[in-house]
Amino acid sequence: MNATNPRTPLAPLQEEAGARFVDFGGWDLPVLYTSIVDESEAVRTGCGIFDVSHMGRFFLSGIAVVEDLDRLLSRDLTTLLPGRQRYALLLNQEGGILDDLMAARIADQEFLLVVNAGNLENDRTWIEEHLSDGTDLVDRSADTVMIAVQGPEAERILGDVTGDDYSGTKFLDVMGGVYHGVPYVAIRGGYTGEDGFEVILPNGEGLLLWKELQEAGSVPCGLGARDLLRLEVGYPLHGHELSSEIIPHECGLNWTLSKKNDFIGKAAIDSREPRYDLVGFVMEKKSIPREGYSVVVNGTEVGVVTSGGLSSRMPNGFGLARVKKGSVEESLEIVIRGKNNPAKKVKPPFIRDRVKR
Repeated sequence: MNATNPRTPLAPLQEEAGARFVDFGGWDLPVLYTSIVDESEAVRTGCGIFDVSHMGRFFLSGIAVVEDLDRLLSRDLTTLLPGRQRYALLLNQEGGILDDLMAARIADQEFLLVVNAGNLENDRTWIEEHLSDGTDLVDRSADTVMIAVQGPEAERILGDVTGDDYSGTKFLDVMGGVYHGVPYVAIRGGYTGEDGFEVILPNGEGLLLWKELQEAGSVPCGLGARDLLRLEVGYPLHGHELSSEIIPHECGLNWTLSKKNDFIGKAAIDSREPRYDLVGFVMEKKSIPREGYSVVVNGTEVGVVTSGGLSSRMPNGFGLARVKKGSVEESLEIVIRGKNNPAKKVKPPFIRDRVKR
């Protein structure tokens, strides 16, 4: 915990629930309340709630907003219908990944971008520098709360609390509602691989929603459970698998690149040969790989673990690693406390997601 770091508006309620805080991206955030195992299991079998208010929420609008975002982001947004959301990359001129984000089309000429907390300030500056005069960006990160409601019971519990019906929505649908007299946005999605929603609403009502979700049976969950769940389904994390030094072809995200748009970084990507592969692996024995551990093939170091852990749903440790292009075919070793531990290359996800499609 860092006393100088900012906290979200929900922090007092989290302290009451016994949260243990850690420094994450310059914020003081709950890493766990009881245990990572218990919280992960709550999301898999019932309903867990995560405070993700530290993430950036930029609302963009204007007559040229689609053209601006098609230039700024890697995905083609002309085909994104109002009421839908799409994963996209924000790239620099060299094709490196400044951030990965979610772009939701609220209306014909209005979008919501949800960006990573550690990149918020830099993202906002970069985006504003590349907007047309007629496009406005409103940063509502400070005056709104975002709560991720995740798990097979998320639809029922959120519906009971808000009084709204989400049964007609599917993965990445965006809908609006009114909660205690104020408008909110709910997006069917999240970062756990389970079904659920991310709800954005003003700070005061956000406090009330957190309380009511907890009273309705939702379990508060921390960063530890969130990181384990995202790793199980192979979702990348900026600062681990992704960075401004890595191009999309080096982390399995070339599918996010529009073939139609001349987005920032496209020319550089087209002219560069990928240096790395991002590979999934599973340990052959019950050892726990961690970020930064070396990857070895035939006695030669070829890369590094970017994310790793141990799941109650898998017998042994597992993770993701950045390795030299073409260096890993099937077998590899992870160096743990000076000892080479055998592992097998596997294609993520390690466990299939259960989102509602």
